[in-house]
Amino acid sequence: RMFFRYSIAGTMVGIGGMVVSFLFGAGLGILSLGFAPSDPRTLFLGILCTATSVGITARILSEKRSIDSPEGTTILAAAVIDDVLGIIALAVVMGMIGASDAGGGGWSGIEIIALKSIGIWLGVTAAGLYFAHKIARILRTRHTAGVFSILAFAGALLLAGFFEQAGLAMIVGAYVMGLSLSK
Repeated sequence: RMFFRYSIAGTMVGIGGMVVSFLFGAGLGILSLGFAPSDPRTLFLGILCTATSVGITARILSEKRSIDSPEGTTILAAAVIDDVLGIIALAVVMGMIGASDAGGGGWSGIEIIALKSIGIWLGVTAAGLYFAHKIARILRTRHTAGVFSILAFAGALLLAGFFEQAGLAMIVGAYVMGLSLSK
């Protein structure tokens, strides 16, 4: 409930952080190095600056015992959204470079990559949240608390692997499983 309560604020913070970081990196390439705004090197510098670490963010919040606070939830939601948007931006830039190398403006391929990434992330998150109670009930009734923890961890690893295969960050998949089973 807390994640959803602060998801809009987290989305705004994540988008803002991604845009400002990208503009900083691209601006560095333009102003300091003299690259053109559409130069792939400029775009890569922008994307490099958008990279965050959800794992480090979660660990710091956990050590400060702030992960369940409104601020911690907002920061964690922003980090996840920022990470997903950064991966989508990287896919778009790679698509632009591939399209320019092929001599065409293959925007349909770029759109497919972006829509696939967003669709997988939102779809798995929605499915996880919808089926969370059923999964947890099955795990709890058949196993002890220790086995439940091991199976939940295994599910996080499986979902992380699925996200990696889909071209998204593994930590986002593990986070979605943790969010789904958090109740």
